[in-house]
Amino acid sequence: MRVLLGARWWLPAAMLALLGAGPVITQVTPPMRCPAGKVLVRADFKTCPTEGRRRARTVRRACCQGESGKIHCMRYPRCPSRSPA
Repeated sequence: MRVLLGARWWLPAAMLALLGAGPVITQVTPPMRCPAGKVLVRADFKTCPTEGRRRARTVRRACCQGESGKIHCMRYPRCPSRSPA
């Protein structure tokens, strides 16, 4: 059975693209939201401390403004802990 030359390379290329996109897909952060009646004013970012060869990681929080004009910032999510491995 003869396979066309163009069809021979697309399967490995597709597998490589999916494997390369794996870390990108898992690093998507959830959208920032404010409670009802408040408006998103800004986003604050904080860099978590790194150890050894671990990559730097950034966490973010939403700062919302209520009808009174007061700005309230949500808590930062916890930085990932050290892995036991």
